[in-house]
Amino acid sequence: MKLTEVQRSIVEAPLGPAIVTAGAGSGKTRVLTHRIAHLVNEGLVPRDAVLALTFTNKAAGEMKNRVEDMIGLPRYLPSFIGTFHAWCARMLRKYIKEPFTKNFTIYDTNDSKKVINEICKSLDINPKDDEAVNSPEVQEEYKTRLEQNNALDFDDLLEKMLALLQGDSELCRQIQDSIRYVLVDEFQDTNEIQYKIVRILAEKHKNIMVVGDEDQCIYTWRGATIENLNAFRRDFPDAKIYKLEENFRSSKNIVNIANKLVAENYNRIDKVLFSHLPDGKIEIKQCYDEREEARHIAMTIATAHHRDRASYRDFAVLMRLNATSRSLEEQFRAFNIPHIIWGGFKFYERAEIKSVINYLRVLINPFDQVAVADALNFPKRGIGDVSVKKILAGDIEGLSAKAKQGYDNYLYVLNNLREIHDNFGLHDLAASLISTIGIDQTYKTGKEEDLNRLENLYQLEQAIKSFAESNPTATLSGYLQSVSLVQDTDSGNKDDSVIISTVHSAKGLEFKNVFVIGLEDGLFPLHRAKQSSSEMEEERRLLYVALTRARRGLYLSYCMSRFYQGDRRYSRPSQFLEECGFDTEPAKPRWQDFDNDYTPQCGGVNFAKLHYKPQVKPRHSDEWLDD
Repeated sequence: MKLTEVQRSIVEAPLGPAIVTAGAGSGKTRVLTHRIAHLVNEGLVPRDAVLALTFTNKAAGEMKNRVEDMIGLPRYLPSFIGTFHAWCARMLRKYIKEPFTKNFTIYDTNDSKKVINEICKSLDINPKDDEAVNSPEVQEEYKTRLEQNNALDFDDLLEKMLALLQGDSELCRQIQDSIRYVLVDEFQDTNEIQYKIVRILAEKHKNIMVVGDEDQCIYTWRGATIENLNAFRRDFPDAKIYKLEENFRSSKNIVNIANKLVAENYNRIDKVLFSHLPDGKIEIKQCYDEREEARHIAMTIATAHHRDRASYRDFAVLMRLNATSRSLEEQFRAFNIPHIIWGGFKFYERAEIKSVINYLRVLINPFDQVAVADALNFPKRGIGDVSVKKILAGDIEGLSAKAKQGYDNYLYVLNNLREIHDNFGLHDLAASLISTIGIDQTYKTGKEEDLNRLENLYQLEQAIKSFAESNPTATLSGYLQSVSLVQDTDSGNKDDSVIISTVHSAKGLEFKNVFVIGLEDGLFPLHRAKQSSSEMEEERRLLYVALTRARRGLYLSYCMSRFYQGDRRYSRPSQFLEECGFDTEPAKPRWQDFDNDYTPQCGGVNFAKLHYKPQVKPRHSDEWLDD
């Protein structure tokens, strides 16, 4: 594929500072790699003076391979194409100062957690208590232990490198002299420290090209900041701005609705994507609840596979929160559709779900030592591994006072669960699980990952309730057996499976057909985002990313009611749908539109033998209320 005129103008741009704002599917990596090859092949910059930085090893590998194909021999490759962390590690191996030595160890996330847990144990602190873990006492001890171990974590790699550049002027000049051209891929994902590093590196020669898409900045919760774009324009006022606006991935009508959506954001460089590809299929679906939504998706995929011979791998389902995957997984199993959870675990494989399931296993079988060992310290009760072994061996008297107190609490919780189950049944047991075990407070930290975990547990409650409601003679043992069979029969091969993913995990991927589910106010965008214009802009960018994953087919859905955060809630369609240009005014259900093949549950009422058939364009109702 030849470069377009716009792409070629960027590849052959004169030296100096430049911003390339590259819309989704516009050939960003192609332009960046051709730029590197052009600089080297034309002798504009010595090959060993080019530094190309990106964010993942996969992206770095792809860039290296493409550049090698264009340049020829590997020995003529630029001196470095790789991640920020890898380059910083390389420099620190040469220049790090005491108390560290050049053969330092790099600790990954798990290594760091182990150190933190050891510190918390020594200080009698709950490692789940974020406020305590982030206190100066714990953090200072963490730094001390890493120094003693001659180890750096991922954050240290960036921070130590920046400290070297800022604290040693002679070394800084030496490194600046050795780097004549800096390229930064996915610039919208840089954090403050990463930007400071590249700014310093480019200060002398002013040869820097940053490539990215501010409309796809969706990782601010990891430290990425869209403000780096403004900082770059301020620090390099002569920077040329280039726009890649032709989308080679998505159908024209898909690109058009993505444009309408993201144009609502203020903090961006104005650009308008266009596509010469023919219009694809766009469908918007109003569903009664999450079960009908999942059933509709499963039927659509199954029909396409069996009637039209479509491959399962041609479909992806994207969601705002991974907890909304439960209904999908249930319906995909019912329709025998192979599926893979991309970048995560299937519902019953998630750690918090397994731990609660283990409580239920103990209720049925107190001799299940695997289940007991896991449930004992969930949530954290100060029962360490040694104490767990003593409990399993029946050595209760050998427990420390703290472990004994934790064990007593475990027995108290277990007895309460057993009493609820024995006196009120499976449905009420499900309704009491989270509060009785005491894990609702554990995950109410405001963090995205804890919000997901708590929502997963609410979904587990709902799964058990649904099992009890649809099986009048249901028992806890029967439910656990159904879960075991689900896990045993789950399958999906990567070569031909539907992908289920959060939008965050799907960034950088593309699919022939994409379903985006849960497009309701309060879920997408999240309710908390409505309090902040910057958070609303990020939610909007997140949907923009979801829309632009689709090549030919885009299926959007929202529910009139959804089980979310422990309650069944009536929902309004997401405001983003209107911003995309869709007419989605909410409608009241019309009971004459029900038939007898489906049993939705709403507010505790069983609408037996009724099935709501949603309208594509629902009617307005002033009686429709927010939760």
